[in-house]
Amino acid sequence: MGDRGCRLGFSKGWRSELERADVFHVMATTRHDTVVTRWALDHPVHDLFNGLARQKWKRRSCGNGAHGLRIYDWARVEVRPWHRPDRRHWVIARRSVTRPTGDLLLHRLLPRRHNA
Repeated sequence: MGDRGCRLGFSKGWRSELERADVFHVMATTRHDTVVTRWALDHPVHDLFNGLARQKWKRRSCGNGAHGLRIYDWARVEVRPWHRPDRRHWVIARRSVTRPTGDLLLHRLLPRRHNA
């Protein structure tokens, strides 16, 4: 896999293997998954975005789909802040523009390393 990265379905085992191999990835997660945050060792993922300031949500296009332009609101929250100083971990959420209080699509993200 090298530095190409990948996108896979939800799997804590795969996620651990990718982290150990230092491969960046975006992986779907469930609303029942938990993460380490500055506030808790076992923080439910679905609670990370409750009450998030409106300014933290960014409207982005995902291109054209079968029914026209796909536009969603996206936000991210840093997790595992003390895991490794050279890497940052995130949970990203996508929500509907027309139903912002509806279900969120959640992913965990280990991005590429930024070289100084």
